[in-house]
Amino acid sequence: MVQTYVDTLIEANNRVRHDKPFTMQVMSKYLKISDSRALEVTYDYYIGEVYAPAPAPKAEQFQDAVRQLGRQNKALAGFDVTTILDPTLVEDAVKRGLVQN
Repeated sequence: MVQTYVDTLIEANNRVRHDKPFTMQVMSKYLKISDSRALEVTYDYYIGEVYAPAPAPKAEQFQDAVRQLGRQNKALAGFDVTTILDPTLVEDAVKRGLVQN
């Protein structure tokens, strides 16, 4: 079930990356932005900087959260995130050719 969920996220990510007019239409609707230039810049930023084609979790993505939570809960200070991350579901989707670059 979780693999199906991850596969669906990757397929949606493919649609976002390869159907820019559709994606910008959806962004316009939900972000309530009609300025096409603003939509273009937003789309380019998210595709280029935020959304990876294969969104495998990486420990460095969680370092700020661990640091912040460690201030409130000393037991979390220095927590090793790699002990709970599992990139195998994304890796499996990549091996099966679901990721379109």
